[in-house]
Amino acid sequence: MPYADYFFNGLAFLGSPFGKTPWIGITMRSTFHHHKVGIKAPDRPVVNAIKAQLFRRAIRTPGLRTLLSIDPTLPE
Repeated sequence: MPYADYFFNGLAFLGSPFGKTPWIGITMRSTFHHHKVGIKAPDRPVVNAIKAQLFRRAIRTPGLRTLLSIDPTLPE
């Protein structure tokens, strides 16, 4: 289970680093959604919109079976 924050944005463009092998990862620093869900965070609409698109694209990467997170607001 890799710490996906190191390569999650690249995952959206390059696909899985593990080929067709199923894998799970963990993310702990996804902050693009914080301002939207009421967490005190900088409002960076353009940056957050880009990061949200990259996140959505990355979670659809073939091979990624599960993405764990310590952030209870991320599914919102």
